[in-house]
Amino acid sequence: MQYTLIGVVRPERAPLTDFLEGRFGIDDDNLSEIRISILLNQVVVVVETEHPWDEFTLRNGIVSLLEAELAIVGFVTGIAYDLEITRVIQPDLELDRVFGVEEPCIVKRNEGQSLKDRIPMLRRCTEGPDGILIQRALVDLMMATRRSVDTGFYCYRAIEALQKHAAQQGQVGPSEKARWENFRSTGGLDRDDIQFIKDRADPVRHGGYVGLSAAERSQVLIKSWDIVESYLEVVSAKLQA
Repeated sequence: MQYTLIGVVRPERAPLTDFLEGRFGIDDDNLSEIRISILLNQVVVVVETEHPWDEFTLRNGIVSLLEAELAIVGFVTGIAYDLEITRVIQPDLELDRVFGVEEPCIVKRNEGQSLKDRIPMLRRCTEGPDGILIQRALVDLMMATRRSVDTGFYCYRAIEALQKHAAQQGQVGPSEKARWENFRSTGGLDRDDIQFIKDRADPVRHGGYVGLSAAERSQVLIKSWDIVESYLEVVSAKLQA
């Protein structure tokens, strides 16, 4: 089966032309013939594979591969390139999808939430000297949506920032165990949910790699959003008291 993916390398004011081909693993088990052509920052990727792919898992795998190539180029040139894969085509499956910019699992989770109500509340939470930790957590969640290969890493770092925020709000013992217990009790959080995210963050945090399917990645994101939202609801309630 042949998939064609289309995208762009930014900034386009830094022209880039590159070519790469060979057998690469999109996941831990399956190798595919992949040809990558970048012509003046316009990207075309052709994937020859023996089995059908979920288009989101395929996109995430190609993004990881291409980001590694762009890191090589950037190491030599000193230019920090960003990549966006915008479309995938597979005629046999009648697949022709333009990828959106939203994270579908989070969009579905947040259906019905009001921007008018939620944004002012979140802004209040980020104010003050300790607010920078909440800012960092929210930025890391956005990085988790942008960099699929590092989803666990960024989600867990966001949670760690909130753990530190919770510790600064009162008298907490100096040990990490005490700080985590304080964070979980403050936010009414499930230890298993935090551990689930940590397990998928630790290999990356320590210089390794962990592959996530699209379904598993969605689990990490949803659990992270649940944890962060639960904690911030408590912070908001205290600010209004």
